[in-house]
Amino acid sequence: MIDEQGKLWGRINVIDLAALVLLLLVAVGFFGLRGVQNSTAQTTQNKPVFLEFQMLVRGLSIADPEQLLKAGDRPRIIIRNQPAGQVLLAQVKVLPNTLPVGLPNGKINYVPDINSPYSRDILMTLRAEAQMTDDGAVVGGTKLKVATPIELETARYDIKGSVIGIHQVTAK
Repeated sequence: MIDEQGKLWGRINVIDLAALVLLLLVAVGFFGLRGVQNSTAQTTQNKPVFLEFQMLVRGLSIADPEQLLKAGDRPRIIIRNQPAGQVLLAQVKVLPNTLPVGLPNGKINYVPDINSPYSRDILMTLRAEAQMTDDGAVVGGTKLKVATPIELETARYDIKGSVIGIHQVTAK
């Protein structure tokens, strides 16, 4: 079957055959199983609900957040690197940039951080239409849960943060 030159039936090199079989298996796996996975969350309820969720952005380098981020804006949202439509930016709160300083009496005092005047932590409240599933909320075909990485994008900014709270609201 395999001769002294390592050829199968005197014609095919065994190493070449193994590489060809491996290449075919990779191609079948890549193209054949590609349609099996479905990244879009399946909803069990067709009635849309309205969600309000908070996004925390830590250490955003920005000169004037009050001018750039305004309540009422409708940025595009990207959830887990998947575009998921638009959301309403309901509220923007710039958190104080402070440092904890220990006092001799054991208490902690918070003082302004003068070393990084342009680094801001921002808490944003967002509203979106969603579908509810047995596994949670789905916004734009993508599951949304606490600690999910999300991104807001407009022509003026592209901000990354994570979800820290979600709750259902009755009206837009």
